[in-house]
Amino acid sequence: MNVVVHRNAGHPWTRGDGWDLLRLEAIDMEELDPKITEAELRFWRVWIRDQRQCAAVMYKPSGASAAWEDLPRQGTPRELCTAIKVGDMVDTDFTGKITRHRVTERETKNTSQTGVMLRATPIVERSTDAGNPFVGSNPWLDAAWFRLARALQGPA
Repeated sequence: MNVVVHRNAGHPWTRGDGWDLLRLEAIDMEELDPKITEAELRFWRVWIRDQRQCAAVMYKPSGASAAWEDLPRQGTPRELCTAIKVGDMVDTDFTGKITRHRVTERETKNTSQTGVMLRATPIVERSTDAGNPFVGSNPWLDAAWFRLARALQGPA
């Protein structure tokens, strides 16, 4: 089991200060599930649970030692989406695991949740949909699926 804590890494989707991330990597799900339960007893919450990679990313306010509340996830806030530019490195959990991409195109003329559509490389896995007018060899995704990549601080 690999356990790494990143202090003040930022809130998972708002990037606000004062939040810690915990990454758990296991050999199999039988090893991972009890570790998730153990972390939840220490007030960590699951952000991403990846069964294929037997890994999880959890988060909590820095120093939390009691139950806490957070706003429901609604994707990346619009003001952060509009800040994403061509060439930026971004992270997404579109497939249920965090992947990193470089923005190759940006479109603001099409209607979407945020008003910003992005293309990225490498192509986001499973991002094609036959009913989506933006599908092509590199489909467009709403910027709400992306967050500017931010290097995580070293283990605490």
